[in-house]
Amino acid sequence: MDCLRGLAVAGMILANNPGDRDHVYAMLRHAAWDGCTLADLVFPLFLFLVGVSVALAVDGYRIRDGLAPGFWPRVLRRACVLFLLGLAENAWLHLSLAELRLPGVLQRIAVVYLVAVWLHVRLRTDRGLALTVVATLLGYWLLLALVPVPGLGRPSLDKAVNLESWLDQLVLGRHIWKAGTAWDPEGLLSTLPAAALGLIGVLVGRRLRAGGLGPAAGAALGLAMIGLGLAWGMVFPLNKSLCTSSFVLFTGGIGLALLAVAHGLLDDAGPRLWSAPLRALGQNALTVYVAASLGASILRLATFPGPSGARVSAQQRLFQALFGGWPDPFLASVAWGVLFLALAWLVAWALAKRGIAIRA
Repeated sequence: MDCLRGLAVAGMILANNPGDRDHVYAMLRHAAWDGCTLADLVFPLFLFLVGVSVALAVDGYRIRDGLAPGFWPRVLRRACVLFLLGLAENAWLHLSLAELRLPGVLQRIAVVYLVAVWLHVRLRTDRGLALTVVATLLGYWLLLALVPVPGLGRPSLDKAVNLESWLDQLVLGRHIWKAGTAWDPEGLLSTLPAAALGLIGVLVGRRLRAGGLGPAAGAALGLAMIGLGLAWGMVFPLNKSLCTSSFVLFTGGIGLALLAVAHGLLDDAGPRLWSAPLRALGQNALTVYVAASLGASILRLATFPGPSGARVSAQQRLFQALFGGWPDPFLASVAWGVLFLALAWLVAWALAKRGIAIRA
């Protein structure tokens, strides 16, 4: 689990921190709308792992029997801390309450975590959880495919006009992703299938905890989910921004397959030397993500006079100094991201060396 969390955080840092946004390899860009790239897989993997972690860490029987006093206040406190950190991430260094983005990555993690814990404890059987997942994914598909978008008069999955964007604008107004966009990639309606992805993780974690899901079976089930997601995508396209049901099934299958591989490589044989960097990142995933996001914001917003008189950001200045002479601008751009990831890993390594694991 630490290795996969570390992999997800490493992917987030690489995707979010190119040296030059005009020169980014296609797989490190998010899909413009329909489709799926490597960058699109990172956040869903994290949501899947949130669910797995909940099932492995939370003993529903003890909680239902009243043997874990103070459990629900701790869960609520953790969700609130994550949500407030997400708001702070949106606000720091460029605070504008009139246009403060309310949704976000950490906010969605907070909501998915809360839903995953509550349903894991309340629904005793895997069948009940599985039916909840199926009903959510099918209901979301029917909602987007059949319900007319107000003002348009027909259903639509277009980038500019869809039910998700209509609801975000109605409820959140200007408090969404970027100026000029009509939707938010972590918007209100798409939180439903995102929660379903977390519940898929809960189901997987329950089977792991019960010893009923070995590496081979996990890999086979993951591949089957990937195939079903691709088939569903022919009528309900893979789309990260809408978090379509096909996208949830596809990315949940990838998460399960990766977990099966990690289970086979690491759990029986014990930690391997090559896994140490990923484990260090995964043990303090939240701290590393927040530190990397803050560092990137400071570098982008701190400016200096440029050669032509125009001000340039510290990030641009450092990037040009370190990688400006590289003949391949795409390689130079990703090299900056790798350097940024290496610095983030140093923070994680220092914490791991001292046995420090900062949790929300």
